[in-house]
Amino acid sequence: AGIDLRIRLYWAELVFAGLALAVGLAVLSYRLQDIPNSMMGDEGIFYQTARSIAQGDYAPRLFDFGPYSYPVLSSFYQAIFIRLFGYNLWAWRFSSVFASALALIPTYFLGRVLFGWRVGVLTVAMMLASPYFIAFSRLGYNNSQALFPVTLSILLAVVGIRRQSWLLLYLAGLVAGFGFYTYTASRVA
Repeated sequence: AGIDLRIRLYWAELVFAGLALAVGLAVLSYRLQDIPNSMMGDEGIFYQTARSIAQGDYAPRLFDFGPYSYPVLSSFYQAIFIRLFGYNLWAWRFSSVFASALALIPTYFLGRVLFGWRVGVLTVAMMLASPYFIAFSRLGYNNSQALFPVTLSILLAVVGIRRQSWLLLYLAGLVAGFGFYTYTASRVA
């Protein structure tokens, strides 16, 4: 159809994306075991569910409902980190940190596509300096898991509209649909 689907990535951007991920992981996981020093209100049921799945004590179907009727797939994601890094709060909260840090990459590219590379870099820097982003990234809720699919689906939709590509628009919808199984608020995508 004469549509250019190539993704133009420059080495400097790939280095920046890797650096943003590394810095994001470092900033967000700093003293993760100690801060916050207690569980927030109803946070415990998310940990208990993920730990039970990691231990094999609880085996729900992938598309069942989990804590507070949120998708249980988010608990499976958290259970992977508990199995990899140990049965402790750090491992469980690191699953949120990793999801948040991963969202920095499509955030940069969305800023670059819409407004240029400077805005992309500035957006990532502002996110990493935002107390709200840091605070929510460190909690064990499944909220932060929605950041990556929502941002990626918006990025794919913007690029798909600009290039008039049904494939990219389809992928945007696919990613947005997957995001629903992390945290239901990602329906917004």
